[in-house]
Amino acid sequence: MAIHKSTPTSGSIGDADLVSLSYVSELIHPLETLELMQLVDLAIARNASLNITGVLSCESNRFSQIIEGPAGAIELLWNSIKKDERHCNIFSLGLKKIKQRSFANWSMRLIDGKQIAAFDPKLKGPIAK
Repeated sequence: MAIHKSTPTSGSIGDADLVSLSYVSELIHPLETLELMQLVDLAIARNASLNITGVLSCESNRFSQIIEGPAGAIELLWNSIKKDERHCNIFSLGLKKIKQRSFANWSMRLIDGKQIAAFDPKLKGPIAK
């Protein structure tokens, strides 16, 4: 699923526009604490290089994530996320233009499910099949 450069609700989105993307997915195998911390460390470095910020929740067998940044960089990261073999049933819950970042101080931060659902309530429900 590619990021569409225009949507009825947000108007035209260009590569430099600031956007937010939320998604959920299912883990193929549960991650050990060390594996999860290594994943977050890699995400921090990669996101910083792409000018992307965001939050990640990993509970049970589910990832929930919100990423924000320039649309072109988000599209690049989204394409990589969809190819990551650690998870499946990857569903975008929406792309929207934003005026400012919610997570400006975090290239990536691990938070719990209740906290991430406060930012986007759609991240709370079950993954659609």
